[in-house]
This record gives sequence, C-alpha cells and structure tokens, in this order.
Amino acid sequence: MTSHTKNYDSGGQPDPPFGEFLDEAYRELHRIARRLFVSERQNHTLQPTALVHEVFIKLSQSKAVNYWNNRGQFYALATRVMRQILVDYARSKRTEKRLVAQICAPMEDGVNGALSSVEILDLEKGLLALEQKDTRKVKLVELKFFAGLTNQEIADTLFVSVKTVERDWRLARAFLHSRVRKSD
Repeated sequence: MTSHTKNYDSGGQPDPPFGEFLDEAYRELHRIARRLFVSERQNHTLQPTALVHEVFIKLSQSKAVNYWNNRGQFYALATRVMRQILVDYARSKRTEKRLVAQICAPMEDGVNGALSSVEILDLEKGLLALEQKDTRKVKLVELKFFAGLTNQEIADTLFVSVKTVERDWRLARAFLHSRVRKSD
C-alpha cells in the first residue's frame, strides 16, 4: 500500500501521508459499515467494527492492494471486500432473511417505486446476474451502494463521464429492482 503516498486524487492534490490516509479510511469504512447495519438487531454477531477490521485484514493479505492509485480505487477495492465478507457471513449463518443491508444511495427514480432495503443474498444474486451482462455496472453499484461515493468520484474511479455513471446507475438500478422483486 505504500504506492498510495506518491499518487494524486482526482483534484490534483497530493494524497495525505499514508498513516493519515489509513485513519481517514478506517473512519469512512466504519461509517459505511454502520449504515449497512442500521436495521440490524443490537446483539447481531457481526458488528460494524468487526466488519471493518476484517476488511483491513483481507486487504493487507491481498496482492490487489498494490494496484489502487487514488481514493476512489481504494474504496472500490475495500467495498468489494466488504461485500464478499457480508455475503460469506450471510451464507455461513444461513440468515438470508435476517441480514438486511440498507441501501446507502437512495434508489431515487426507481422503477415501480424506490427500494429502501434489500436482502444481502438477493442483492448478491442480482449483482452476479448483472456481472454476466456488464461488469462496470456491478462496480458502479458497489461504489454507490456500499461506499456511497458521489457520481463524480465513481466517474473518476471507473474512468468514465458523470453522464455515463448516471445512465449506468439508472440501468443497473432497474435491473436489480426487477431481480430483487423476482426473489420475493
């Protein structure tokens, strides 16, 4: 992860020293994890802090950690790991109907109304189906849904225009909406 200190963010400013970045990343990932667990019971066996710690452990063991060049790419990788941990947890505990993830980014302009929450394994099934059609849209959903990145941050991370992000989000949202509703 040492390559982080020599890179620049989308604003052209040098990144902060690595230690400062880790502090910021920890706080941001913890905020994301708390949002994901907002509707869970208090004594849930997987807590936001444990999820963030597991993300950092997996990232430190991953070779992919050397390939991020900016904040958006780091969060793309971290949120993919977070998604994998949540899915693995849901599968291992067989809690499909209890582990509910609150959608961080509102599904505004949704087809037939907005989705407010979705079962994590239903979302995973939808993302796997979408991945067969368009991997970029899956990355976009991860960045918006899990990381809560802005359209501009997503565009910078995926190297596309903001208009492309907006169009892809509408299409991905409609696709996932139809898939999640089919599994009800």
